[in-house]
Parts: sequence; structure tokens; C-alpha cells
Amino acid sequence: MGCAYAQEYAALVSNTVSSVADPDGAERPPLALWPRMPWQHAGMKLPPYGCRAYLHLTDPSDKTNRSRAYAGVFIGLSKFSASYILYDHETNKTHEGSNMRSEEGNFPFLDLLRAG
Repeated sequence: MGCAYAQEYAALVSNTVSSVADPDGAERPPLALWPRMPWQHAGMKLPPYGCRAYLHLTDPSDKTNRSRAYAGVFIGLSKFSASYILYDHETNKTHEGSNMRSEEGNFPFLDLLRAG
């Protein structure tokens, strides 16, 4: 599961970098050449893959409309909506939402590898 998200996100990030293969010679990124892709979210920031992130979701069954923050690891962007995808290591589930805050210098799985 994680490998597929990593490959998709790596392709997305590499397609946002300017390219000398632009036919007009303007060195535009590949995504700028094809602006109407359905999964492209131009206004969303691209945090580093695997960083610690917090996703704020509201529970529709909660009458007070309070949001809950899910801590997890950022693993990519949704293909079908303008939302981020987080992996929760404790519950082994993924969560999607558009209200996310990331810690771009904190990588939980890297810390686990270093700890042994």
C-alpha cells in the first residue's frame, strides 16, 4: 500500500519541476503543459512524503460540529478529491481530508528505523 502512494507522489512532485523538454523552450513543468488533469490540485501545498501531519475532520454524527485531529504520516494526495491522505500507524488505516497541518522536519518512520 505505502509503495504505491510513494510512487504516485514522487511522479506528481517530479512533474511540478521545470523541464527543458518544453516544446516552446519556456522550461515549464509538465503539469503546466497539461492543465486540465482531474487529479491535479494546483492550490494544495506539497509537503514531503512521510512527514508527520495532523488532519482535522468533523464527525457528521456529532451535533456540536467539533473537529477531531488525526495524527499520522503524510502519504499523498487523493486522486478523486482535493484532499490529503494520512496513514495512521496505530490503527493501520488511512484518512482523507482537506484541512491538514504538516511538520515538514519530523519523519516518524525514520525515527523508528533509527531506534532499531
